[in-house]
Amino acid sequence: MEFDLKKIRRVKKQQDDAWIQAFIQKSHYGVLGVCADDQPYLNANNYIYSEQDHAIYFHRSKEGTLPKIISQNNNATYLISEMGDFITGESAQNFSVEYKSVIIYGRVEEITNSDKKAEVLQKLVEKVVPELTYGVDYQAASEEIVDRTAVWCLKIDFWTGKQSG
Repeated sequence: MEFDLKKIRRVKKQQDDAWIQAFIQKSHYGVLGVCADDQPYLNANNYIYSEQDHAIYFHRSKEGTLPKIISQNNNATYLISEMGDFITGESAQNFSVEYKSVIIYGRVEEITNSDKKAEVLQKLVEKVVPELTYGVDYQAASEEIVDRTAVWCLKIDFWTGKQSG
């Protein structure tokens, strides 16, 4: 069976690159999908998007299932979505939901450069809690913390975006 992951069935809902970038910049949370042999594996996390690198960055533990899977197969998808209002109709077939979603396709790599890891971790904090001030409300992660934290990069091959409602 052949299929084209870039092709969206409902073309009217398809969004362009500018919409996708704006949506993923403002969103905070996504779900990484990888595959261990024939078994899908999902991992939810906060992320940052780097327009310059055209990549998604996130952090996880160095230990566990995810690093083991990625070492065998680093192909991945990343879903970022937002649900809106539920729409009812006269019959169940007319029910729907408003939504926005982006699916990103690419390959995951671990970032090993300590400076890059520290930069990504700092940007994650700034994105998740922008009301806090570095140096006042919190300090940068220590070298020890940076060294024991795995930072991952999903290098984007392509993406699709849709909006309904």
